[in-house]
Amino acid sequence: VGIGLALIKELALLSNGAVRAKKESPNSISFQVEIPIRRSYYNENSIVTPAEIIEFETFTSEENLETDEAIQLLVVEDNEEIRAYIASLFIDNFEVTQAADGLEGLEAALKVIPDLVISDIMMPIKDGIELCNELKSDQRTSHIPVVLLTAKSGGSNVLKGLKNKADDYIVKPFNAEVLRQKVINLINTRKQLRDRYSKNTFLQPKDIAFTPVDESFLETVQQIMNGHMTDPDFNAEKFAAGLAMSRMQLHRKIKALTSLSTTEFIRSQRLKAATKLLAESGLTINEVAYSVGFNTPSYFIKCFKETYGKTPSEYVKT
Repeated sequence: VGIGLALIKELALLSNGAVRAKKESPNSISFQVEIPIRRSYYNENSIVTPAEIIEFETFTSEENLETDEAIQLLVVEDNEEIRAYIASLFIDNFEVTQAADGLEGLEAALKVIPDLVISDIMMPIKDGIELCNELKSDQRTSHIPVVLLTAKSGGSNVLKGLKNKADDYIVKPFNAEVLRQKVINLINTRKQLRDRYSKNTFLQPKDIAFTPVDESFLETVQQIMNGHMTDPDFNAEKFAAGLAMSRMQLHRKIKALTSLSTTEFIRSQRLKAATKLLAESGLTINEVAYSVGFNTPSYFIKCFKETYGKTPSEYVKT
């Protein structure tokens, strides 16, 4: 019933075949699909060679992907063939992890911290709606865009998916290029927001939050940074411990939100604090360097110039 039977009928007709239904008993129906296998049954212009199939499946939309980094994609789908097909659309330009149900998908998401999740809705154990809700409610994964796939069409089903915090929603059967471009667009949008943080001197972490959970997470991050600003020994390991996350989870989360590694983020926060002190405190450059956790003023000056294109003294003058 539903989309499966409709697809079978269309595919059979396209193949010069037929589908027949027969009621076997009050509670059972059998379906017979007939498809001719002799080449003579088909017009030559309807036959493609393997080489043509490969050419047809080659997508060019990766040129629109605004990143040089390996992108982690998680595909969650209980149908093995559909899961493999979706993965094949991205395998050349993405690092793809596959999961067979929502529970397995959640475990994979926490382990990998992917850049984006594509998930079917109707799955055993844990469905796509539950998976989406749990990902969006966990501070380790709340930033990850989720695209839901379903065989249920209709505005009410789309609305249900979006109300459950999905970033996008696609009805099966889907156009492969549309799915791929939607994924690329979501990744590019997030990257543009991350770049906004890394290039803006005064933008605070909360300004680039994707969700309320992200905002809460980033406020906690800010509090921890403020509490350790003068500590030159504060590093990624201590940062992760303070947030009850693994170093990898924190790295992937911070990278997704700011385009910076955890170490780069700590340095960025120190330098942002330094700009405020230089402008308002009246402290010397050496005093500012120690106040924001740098071991030596010379290293502080070097990092400051690399980030802002001018030395602290030049910054003060402007």
